[in-house]
Amino acid sequence: MRKPYFIGTWGAWEKSPEQLIPGTFRLYLTEMVKIEDKKIIKGTIEDCFGEATFEGEMCSSHIKFTKRYSKEAIEKGGHWDKIEYRGAEVNGLYAGKFIIVNGILDNIGTVGNWEGTFYMSQYFGPSLN
Repeated sequence: MRKPYFIGTWGAWEKSPEQLIPGTFRLYLTEMVKIEDKKIIKGTIEDCFGEATFEGEMCSSHIKFTKRYSKEAIEKGGHWDKIEYRGAEVNGLYAGKFIIVNGILDNIGTVGNWEGTFYMSQYFGPSLN
């Protein structure tokens, strides 16, 4: 059993705002190195598609990281390219946007970047499966 450092939720629009795709996630730290006023972070994320790895940085005012899904998660619908997260800390909660890099924009396969929102907070509960 592992204990996540953060838990959160994300929402994205697949083709239009009427097609909202919600999701929850758990973020596990495997490495955190403090450099001056920020922390360099690495770890894994679990969500509805499976597992992803991430690398980034955080401080008291913001967080930013890049997520990449595993091959198995991509086969279940996770995005094949990187996903960039950028958020600000507000009252103990990180809130911000993520950008799907090279996502499919329409039903004819047009490729481009699209975005959604995320919220996450530090997790203080018991270890989870």
